Amino acid sequence: MFGWTANEKESFAVLDAYAAAGGNFIDTADMYSAWAPGNSGGESETIIGRWLAARGKRQEIIIGTKVGMHPRFKGLSAKTIGAAAENSLKRLGTDYIDLYYAHVDDEKTPLQWDRKSFKGHQKRERYETHSRQHENYRTFCSSAGGLLQLLKHRSAKVAC
Repeated sequence: MFGWTANEKESFAVLDAYAAAGGNFIDTADMYSAWAPGNSGGESETIIGRWLAARGKRQEIIIGTKVGMHPRFKGLSAKTIGAAAENSLKRLGTDYIDLYYAHVDDEKTPLQWDRKSFKGHQKRERYETHSRQHENYRTFCSSAGGLLQLLKHRSAKVAC
């Protein structure tokens, strides 16, 4: 994993090979890899952001990242989602996230509040599919079906 078992140079090589093979969807999370000694979370997003900038591939790559488990941003309250998203944007070096979703359920936050929190940030148009031609997909996918629709619409090529 980027920033844990693979350093930046190794991560760039993996990402280069993935993109060369036609891959265009990268899934990460704000908490990767907080569990590793010396890490605090966000290392994977930082490496991906540096790679995107170095290769000039932001428009070609669909970025999905998750919220809810970072040591400083646990849970899915509106405040947590907003602060975590801003930090993810900075680490990824971008002004938008294609797919932003919950890493885990938050039993302390009622589900309707989770949805309102995501919707509130979505309305600010910071965490969306950037291109206006994808306006119907300016949403945070709340189901696997929604995710698959987004990926199909964006012609994502995902390695499994």
